[in-house]
Amino acid sequence: MYFLHKMFDQLHESGIEIILCFGNHDGFYLQHATVPDFVHVFKEQVETISIQASSGEEVYFHGFSYYSQHVKEDKLSHYPLRGPSGVHIGILHGQEKGSEESNNYAPFTIPSLVEKQYDYWALGHIHQTLTLYQKPIIQYAGSIQGANRKEEGEKGGILVEFKNGQVSTEFISTSPVVWKKVVVDLRAEGTISLMIDKIKKEVSSIISNEVFWMIHLQLTISEDATDLFGKPLTENFLLEWFEESLSSYEQGYWIEHVSTKKVFSVDNSSDFHQAISSYITDLPKKEVIELVKEIYYQPSIYSLLSNEMDEEGLQEESLKACFELLEEVKVSR
Repeated sequence: MYFLHKMFDQLHESGIEIILCFGNHDGFYLQHATVPDFVHVFKEQVETISIQASSGEEVYFHGFSYYSQHVKEDKLSHYPLRGPSGVHIGILHGQEKGSEESNNYAPFTIPSLVEKQYDYWALGHIHQTLTLYQKPIIQYAGSIQGANRKEEGEKGGILVEFKNGQVSTEFISTSPVVWKKVVVDLRAEGTISLMIDKIKKEVSSIISNEVFWMIHLQLTISEDATDLFGKPLTENFLLEWFEESLSSYEQGYWIEHVSTKKVFSVDNSSDFHQAISSYITDLPKKEVIELVKEIYYQPSIYSLLSNEMDEEGLQEESLKACFELLEEVKVSR
């Protein structure tokens, strides 16, 4: 909290207004801390906070704060429609409807956001940068620093500019530490030293020197791979070995976790393989669509895919994915 208040002071001293929306993890802060008077804080009920930009234009922020861990009610029904003048920004800590869990965090639909006719929607809750819609722009800024290997990739904030009725956004990286999964196939490397050389090459091709990298190695190894003592390779052995031989603060990364995938080959000419291939090839297009459309047409997934893909394209992509899986002829153990 000390760091947060220090940042508040820096922004205030630079003449930058601060609009604060509490999320579902901020109950402790609300109960045990005070916010400086110059910070504009949303209350529990939906309200509008207005400030005047340096250009003289009025900017309206519409939103609310969490005063408990869960908000299940329809908060959007209380957001006002866009006014006739000024810039209107919706602030919402919530999750798109679609799962039982999402109903705990101010659930919304994209059409319900669009109908408010705001110039921009700033969303919170998901710890990754994600754009759900373009006109108006509806997006999650994500978190400013990944907390663990589940929060992979660069983190930061979004700079939003309003000029002559147009809205533009720019991602600004803020995370000094980046979590990254690196997948390496080691089945062709017969010794530990060769494994280390290949891992170094793969890691070096991915990382940059601007940040420090926490690396999760996901290694594909042969089922019969052994360690220096002729025993089956284990994740603990590999982690200890690679931590000592690869990790270095000076070189800018640390091996923080190792997971393995042991594989063996299946005969491509087997009756099983041919039967599966025939089944996929002969599957009617309608049945393919029925099998995958429940996932494909989820709004949060569909928005990330090609808007030009029709049902025939969906079938082709689905069959292609099935064949790729079969061609891998790998079974994880």
